[in-house]
Amino acid sequence: MAADLVVKKKVSYSGVFDMKDFYELLNSIFCELDYDITEKDHKLKHQPDGILYGFIWEGEKSVDDYSLLKIWLKVHASGLKKVEIEDGGKKREMYEGNILMVFQGSIVTDYGGKWEANPYLVFLKGFFDKYLYGKQGSPALAKGVYKDWVAKISRDVKEVINEAKSFLQMYKS
Repeated sequence: MAADLVVKKKVSYSGVFDMKDFYELLNSIFCELDYDITEKDHKLKHQPDGILYGFIWEGEKSVDDYSLLKIWLKVHASGLKKVEIEDGGKKREMYEGNILMVFQGSIVTDYGGKWEANPYLVFLKGFFDKYLYGKQGSPALAKGVYKDWVAKISRDVKEVINEAKSFLQMYKS
């Protein structure tokens, strides 16, 4: 199984937000984009300076029997303190603190490992990647179908980032 990192972005935010709604928003975006989510880690710790909350997700979308797109997301929220804000005339309990999000978008080929059984299949895999899919070493040099996948994973990661930013900015004064 070979994974090519296409895009990696970090986003940070400090302010007030609803962590439950944020978590649900991220989940709905992944589902909207047809990614199957696996939660790799989930933490909640109470510390003297506030609550520490984090999770790691891997979202996968199969594009064919040989390749899949993967979005890896790590959310780390620290210094979370409960606050009450007035939202539309009603008081809501929310959190104030810092969030750091790390996004990685990659293309995984031969995710089943079927093409690594013997040297002949490894040779065919290299030929297949280069001449049929257009994989040229670096995602920036991609051609053909592989270039389309690079564009697709880049768009998907950008959409998740933009939705997350938009949600968090909603609470800025």
